[in-house]
Amino acid sequence: MKIVILGGGFGGVYTLKYLHKFFHAHGLTRISTRINADVKLVLVNKKNYFLFTPLLHEFATGGVSLENLVEPIREIIRCCDYEFIHGEVKRIDLEKKVVYVDTQTLQTSRGLGRKNVNNADLKQTKQTFNIDADSPDFTQTMQKNISAKFASSSAESAFDSANFAIISYDYLVIALGSKTNFYNIPGAEENSFTLKSLDDAIRLRNHFIHMFEIASKDKDEGFLTFVIVGGGATGVELAAEMSDYFYKTFSKFYPKEIISKVKIILIEKGNELIPQFSPKLRKIALEVLKKKNIEVILEKGVKEVGKDFIKLDDETIIKTKTVIWTAGVEPNLPEIIGNVEKDSKGRLIVNEYLQVKNYDNVFSIGDVCCFIQNQKPLPQLAQVAVRQAKTVAKNILNLIKNKPLEKFVYRHQGDLISLGRFFAIGEIKNFTFSGFFAWILWRVVYLSKLISNKDKVKTFTDWLLDFFYPRDITEI
Repeated sequence: MKIVILGGGFGGVYTLKYLHKFFHAHGLTRISTRINADVKLVLVNKKNYFLFTPLLHEFATGGVSLENLVEPIREIIRCCDYEFIHGEVKRIDLEKKVVYVDTQTLQTSRGLGRKNVNNADLKQTKQTFNIDADSPDFTQTMQKNISAKFASSSAESAFDSANFAIISYDYLVIALGSKTNFYNIPGAEENSFTLKSLDDAIRLRNHFIHMFEIASKDKDEGFLTFVIVGGGATGVELAAEMSDYFYKTFSKFYPKEIISKVKIILIEKGNELIPQFSPKLRKIALEVLKKKNIEVILEKGVKEVGKDFIKLDDETIIKTKTVIWTAGVEPNLPEIIGNVEKDSKGRLIVNEYLQVKNYDNVFSIGDVCCFIQNQKPLPQLAQVAVRQAKTVAKNILNLIKNKPLEKFVYRHQGDLISLGRFFAIGEIKNFTFSGFFAWILWRVVYLSKLISNKDKVKTFTDWLLDFFYPRDITEI
């Protein structure tokens, strides 16, 4: 019996951990040792590591080291008949009970920002796609050619076993997470930075440093104007950390006239930041950001993002070389063959047991699933995925043992976000708090959620050193 888990984020990794734990529990071993021997766990992920995404904004601003963010997936489970497959899921055939995985074309884009393509890259691209790299619409032409070639390649090799690993399954868990949603805004995807992956954080950190180096030689203020789109938790936390990074760390290494040119702008289409928090904490967050020299623009959407500007829906143009898009996400799903149902956001609709509708042996959790509770979908949060993972692991075990399934009920434990060094806000069961105590609690909570004790010790050490030394300004 093969249980295949797609995705190595919070949902996928915790499903693996819970299944491993349950298969070693007395309840299973009392039934039959043969069941334990016959069960094989398989996890498929595009990267060979688990990424602790809640700390990406701290890494991008020099607060923690790279190794604190990642844990090799092969180290998470070291016993039993467990297999890790390093590849990207391209297609799921629910009728044939197989998954098609590309294990041959993986590559990293580390260090190559959307706006930092060097001449060698342009020359190679020009030769490959036979286009004029000097033309004004080079970027659009290149993307159309790449998309066309990729679509053609995918169509030709969709079921070619020579190009895809074909993985059969008895039970399937789809936990592929989300990707950035640019809402079809012109230029947003092509000209914005994102913060969803380790590569994103590396590009962003290198870009920050690069902008300050250029600004020390160039008087164009656009180099030091940084615009964040999206006033949710990610955008707010990143803005606060950027303020500390630029005004407190970079100020130790760059002249005052350079630091004086820094502008951090946070744009939110709604009328308030971080809507998941109470009005009291939203107001506190806004006040803290303003004290950190962050300009907050509310009730303004984005109309267009260019190479060196961003245009708002009231036609305001902000000159900038850095637009960071944290405005929303969409499910990261491959092509799925089968009679599935999706919501308006493209997420798989699941029942009360987290089974994909019409397929009792297929489960979906995290950002790719739509689970309705109290007449509305659950938020796309890591804590939701972790709790869903436990229920899914139990229900797979119950199916194997022919026992009744357990309904999933989500109980929100609360929210915590940091607002730079020594300050955070939190809300737990209608109890709100902010300040240094909240910041300590935020640190403790996230430290406890790291997978390995090794990462916990290393991250704690980094945070401790952060009290006495400036943040790291090294390019990676």
